[in-house]
Parts: sequence; structure tokens; C-alpha cells
Amino acid sequence: LEDATRLAAHREIGGDFDMVLLRHQNFWHGPELWKKIFEQGLEKAGDDGLLVITSYFDKEHRLALDALREIGAEELTQARR
Repeated sequence: LEDATRLAAHREIGGDFDMVLLRHQNFWHGPELWKKIFEQGLEKAGDDGLLVITSYFDKEHRLALDALREIGAEELTQARR
């Protein structure tokens, strides 16, 4: 088990990626923890990469999007059901 807030410590992961996928976050159980995870994901995605998230519930997804906006992420699109 690893700590997703410490992605930068894993040098073997490498540098920027075209896309980082974070699936099934449980945002409301730790918003500050997830902000750290989102920051790490955005850092790995770099300036031209994409961070893609999925959520179990609409409310959770809205909270996650708000947190991403707070740390400077730009929303490009949302899949609709």
C-alpha cells in the first residue's frame, strides 16, 4: 500500500504524463487529503496533460470538481449520464 499524496517520492514513476486517472475517490471522507492527491495528479499530468476523475455519486463529484478548481485546475468536459 502506498500514499497517493506522495507520488513525487516515487522516482520510478517518471515525469509528466499525457493523462492521469483517479478513479472512485471517496472525497467527502477526507477533502484535504484528496486535495493533496489532486495536486500530485495535476503535477504528474504537467501543463499539457489531463487529469481524469470518476466518482460514485454526483454530490461527491461536485465536491471534487470544486476542490480541483480551488487548486487551479480547469474543467474541460464532463461525461453526462
